[in-house]
Amino acid sequence: MKKPQAITLRSDKVKLIPLTMAHLEAFYQAGKDDSLWRWVAPHRCCDLATTKEWLLSSLAAMSRHEQMAFVIVDIASDQVVGSTRYCSIDVANKGVEIGFTFIRPDFQRSYINSHCKFLLLQHAFDELGAIRVQFRTHQDNQKSRNAISRLGATLEGVIRHQRVLDNGETRNAALFSIIDSEWPQVKQNLQKQLVAAPHLICQLSNEQQRLLTDFPLVQLVIASSDNVMNQIIYLPMTYDRKRHCLSGHLSANNKLNWLLDNSPKVTLIVRGDDGYISPSWHEEQLVPTWNYQALHMTGKLVFVGDDDPQQKYKLMAQQVSIFEGGKWQLAEQDQALMLQMITHIRCFEVSLTDVASQNKLSHKKPMAVRQALADKLSTLGKQEFSKAHLQPTH
Repeated sequence: MKKPQAITLRSDKVKLIPLTMAHLEAFYQAGKDDSLWRWVAPHRCCDLATTKEWLLSSLAAMSRHEQMAFVIVDIASDQVVGSTRYCSIDVANKGVEIGFTFIRPDFQRSYINSHCKFLLLQHAFDELGAIRVQFRTHQDNQKSRNAISRLGATLEGVIRHQRVLDNGETRNAALFSIIDSEWPQVKQNLQKQLVAAPHLICQLSNEQQRLLTDFPLVQLVIASSDNVMNQIIYLPMTYDRKRHCLSGHLSANNKLNWLLDNSPKVTLIVRGDDGYISPSWHEEQLVPTWNYQALHMTGKLVFVGDDDPQQKYKLMAQQVSIFEGGKWQLAEQDQALMLQMITHIRCFEVSLTDVASQNKLSHKKPMAVRQALADKLSTLGKQEFSKAHLQPTH
């Protein structure tokens, strides 16, 4: 494998320019936000002097061919919006790591990270001759883990006490990699992402809207191939028929707020009614089964009203009105108290990009069987579920 050299990498949206001291001020401005350093100690861009020390040490590592650092430039705005680098360079074993990446918060979850990683991966595999590119991040940094997973990297495991941080704490690191045999497929997928057209907004059918109205507690999953179990929450949601989006709210202290920031892709599951179907209900029902109704959706989540308490109040009032049916209204409560309580919640909207009903309602059975099942379900108090068995097949 060749050693990485000081070369500018460029796509139609992003430039990766070798780091120099001339970038000090712009580098500092891109990295000074405290949120960038939640999982890294210490804050290396807390002030200009600290940033200068980091740049000097980085340039020294570059002169020893241990690292190759870049500033990330957004071509449209001609701004330095972050930094990334090759590190852990192992020429003999044809391996390299991509790390030390940070991107200014207002450019996160945009095209920046995808273009950066594509440029670095393409250069490593196609030009340098690498057979392995790895990524490491804090075990608990789920936001970073999600971003790495979306590239197509494989989680290899967790390295315990991988690093002693400058503050004396130890870090467990989640280790991901892409190897040369996987690169063609990863490359193809990334290229599709880079040129993908915006998703069209999907709409719920009347039947799907009724299901959500009857079963408004939605399972929300932050889309990722890694550590999914820690990314599931349950929230009541309503559907805006005019704007074709779901809306809801959650506590400002919810553990997943930091992952839901920056407009992530989410999966939404509405679980409708279900019931055991006995073969004793009809002679053509030969074996027991379990019928159900569900709705699967994906979409883009954005928080709304974070800087506007009145907008949050309005959104909350609309949702309360739907669930309460006029029996209890925000407008009739102590307004100072309500506005204070609203500071502890965050409102969001989800624009749907994919919707699919997932139903098992014996629709392949003759109508006589479906009618018998519907009659039995009705006697069990499952009126709407009973009616669903008699709806035309879609």
